[in-house]
Amino acid sequence: FSAIGRLDLLKQLQRRAAQLGVHPVYDTRIASVDAFGPADLIIGADGLNSVIRTAAPEEFGAQMEMLSNRFIWYGADCEFDALTQSFVETRLGKFNAHHYRYKAGRSTFIIETTDAIWHEAGFADLDAETTRTVCEELFADVLGDGRLVDNKSAWRQFPNLTCERYYSGNKVLVGDALHSAHFSIGSGTRLALEDVIALVDALESNDWNIPVALAAFQHARHPGLQKIVNAATRSAHWYEAFDQHMALEPWPFALSYIRRAGRLDADKLRRFAPAFTAQLEAHGVSLSI
Repeated sequence: FSAIGRLDLLKQLQRRAAQLGVHPVYDTRIASVDAFGPADLIIGADGLNSVIRTAAPEEFGAQMEMLSNRFIWYGADCEFDALTQSFVETRLGKFNAHHYRYKAGRSTFIIETTDAIWHEAGFADLDAETTRTVCEELFADVLGDGRLVDNKSAWRQFPNLTCERYYSGNKVLVGDALHSAHFSIGSGTRLALEDVIALVDALESNDWNIPVALAAFQHARHPGLQKIVNAATRSAHWYEAFDQHMALEPWPFALSYIRRAGRLDADKLRRFAPAFTAQLEAHGVSLSI
């Protein structure tokens, strides 16, 4: 397992941009694609609420599905060994948390619950500090002596974004402007960087012929990207019913969890986790899908 803090990553990217003579402009909101004026190529790397995409979503075949579960994204001043997961039944109902180290002594801590439990618990009426305090109580056994760290944390519902077309004219999308990948897979930043690498490769391979290069970018990038995005979508839908999965006995639950993305049949599971598979079979759990 390896990770890097977002601020550290941004500083490294800024240093690399400076080495290449790129001068970013900060604190400037782009409200319309008209702000760019004439341009050979416009790269929409502007996130989920992309101005480039939302100006003409039909050009990109964009579709958005809002998932039902509620989640809130905290930091924690404690360190988890790797990407780990906790499922807890509390006085307010069933919750789960995704937690992973991103630097020494610091972790990401994402708390999730169903929309029904969120409403019944009254989170809609709680202020930020009370919400953080309640969440610390719910996961006290997981956090130990650690505390949750607020980072403009607010309850949200996850948007599943897909685009049939990656480009339109001289405009091309990358990263969260093009697609979302549920945090249970944890590949958002990786996919964005791989998008850009593939785009640069297509431009260089086609002598910066923009129409040809953009078509080549989608053709080359789509298969690998869809493999991860499809897995993330399946994983997200598993979490939409995580409270029902928690009714399973521990070993069947573990198998359901590890297969949530739909990529592990019995043979792959035996190769990937032979000790785990042996334990499953010892407990009489069938590996048949």
